[in-house]
Parts: sequence; C-alpha cells; structure tokens
Amino acid sequence: MKTLKLENDQHNFLKNLAKTIQDEQENLSPTHITTDPCFCVYRKDYCIAETDFYDDNGWVDDEGDWIGYDNIFGFVKQKLRDGYEFKNRTFDEIMDELDMRSFSRKEIDVFVGAYLTQIAAQKHIDQNHYHYHKPFIFVNSFWRNCEMISLRNLLLDLKIE
Repeated sequence: MKTLKLENDQHNFLKNLAKTIQDEQENLSPTHITTDPCFCVYRKDYCIAETDFYDDNGWVDDEGDWIGYDNIFGFVKQKLRDGYEFKNRTFDEIMDELDMRSFSRKEIDVFVGAYLTQIAAQKHIDQNHYHYHKPFIFVNSFWRNCEMISLRNLLLDLKIE
C-alpha cells in the first residue's frame, strides 16, 4: 500500500467526490442502464432545416428575430397599428414588404459539458439555466475511455478515513 499526502481541501474534495459517486452507483436509476456512466449536459438550439425535415416554420425579420406561425398575425396586426397599410396585397406580398423571410427550423441538441456525477450536472444546470434553452442531462458512458473508467473505478473503491 502506498501513502498519498494531500492538503485538507484536496482530501475533502476526494472524500466527497468518492462518496457521491458511490452513492449514485448504489442508487442508479433503471433508466441509466450503462456501465461507467458519465452525465452530459445538453441544451436545445435551432438550425435552418429543409422544408420536409423540420419542427417549426416561421419568418425571420430584418433584425434576425424568429416569428412563428402562431405569432405572425399578431405581428402583422401590430404593423397595422404602427401605420402600415396592406390593402389589396397577398400575405406573401406583405411579408416581402416587411422584409420577412420564410424558413423552416429544426430543434437540435448542443453539447454543454460532461460530469462525473449527476449531482454536478444538475448543479451546473441550476446555476446556468438562464444561458440555455431547454437544458437536460443525458447519461452517456465512458466506454473505451480507459483513463476515465480507471479514475471512476478508483473513486468507487476509495475508502477515505
């Protein structure tokens, strides 16, 4: 057996991390069926999509703001209140005059970060949720990552007094 000298804060960090990983391993949800789990935080974002592969259709104004189908008529009504006149024009002509462009968009998952514990991943979301659109945790695996698997196993087996 080898002895490792640690400062108090390093000792406390390893002790708390090992305890958290050990507790999570014992109480791992059946939905997290994977060996060597790692907890990844993702957020939702949008990308422009082809018209037959999309989640939403809408318009983008000259400032880059998205206006979906559910809000477009309120947008046009507001323009009428602001003094625009749209008599004898088709909807497409109105959109052209307002410099609105029609697009389809698809919601995609964007990787934010990976964590050793679900608690740390949730804490990150709780502290930074205002930066992200629909953040969520996805349980992945350290599969074929021998360094992280070894580190996780070390923490699972660690007995700190």
